Amino acid sequence: MAFQFRREELEKHKEEERERRQPLQDEAERRQPLTRERLESLFQDLESDDLSARRRAVQILAASKDIRALEPLCLVVIGDKSGFVRQLAAETLGELGDNRAVEVLLQAQADESPFVQDQADKALVKITGKTAVELCIYGASSKDWRVRMKSAQNLGRLRDPLAIDTLLTLLFDPEMEVRRNSIIALGKLRSIKAVVPLIKALEDKEAAVRWVAAVALGEIGDTSAIEALAAATKDRDAKVRGAAEAALTRFS
Repeated sequence: MAFQFRREELEKHKEEERERRQPLQDEAERRQPLTRERLESLFQDLESDDLSARRRAVQILAASKDIRALEPLCLVVIGDKSGFVRQLAAETLGELGDNRAVEVLLQAQADESPFVQDQADKALVKITGKTAVELCIYGASSKDWRVRMKSAQNLGRLRDPLAIDTLLTLLFDPEMEVRRNSIIALGKLRSIKAVVPLIKALEDKEAAVRWVAAVALGEIGDTSAIEALAAATKDRDAKVRGAAEAALTRFS
């Protein structure tokens, strides 16, 4: 079953790469004026089952940079089945530069395709003028838990001390994956300020959260966590016990 899933993913990737390299069949289409009738036709193509038709429509709209395409392209970014089409739509939203696209692009930061994620990041920087850290902090307050999770991941990758307070706030998030990724990020930042909240996280109801909390406390290496880690070696979950034991070896 795992092999079958991997093969399907590989075929999907190959198909999207072919689409990515395929240019418009008729370059003259780029220069045609976007009349109301033609625009409506392109919008219909965006909803087509034909991948090539959707790709062609997005490429024409991208070349036109027509603000009337904003809302349809927002729907494409969060709903199209093709990663390449979503990526191109995200890029176009960045070129349009309209603030109304910000929330959609924040959602796209949590897209399954890393190409879409990267393009959403670039588009957001272009539209808002914010730095990558500022955008992640902004995204951490999103109503979409996937955006909050992705923001936490990115803040850990960026390792900017400005992120610490935001990450500490996310430790109380109702979604386990948000809490877990916030803890991982705090471990990478190695801030003493995070020690007490991370000790509290050792009591989280989810074993996956307790596990990364033990790992993060080991990475930070503050001796005030020793007692809590010692208690965690008796956790009901084996992975948590193992992480706590490994963390304690860093203090010896």
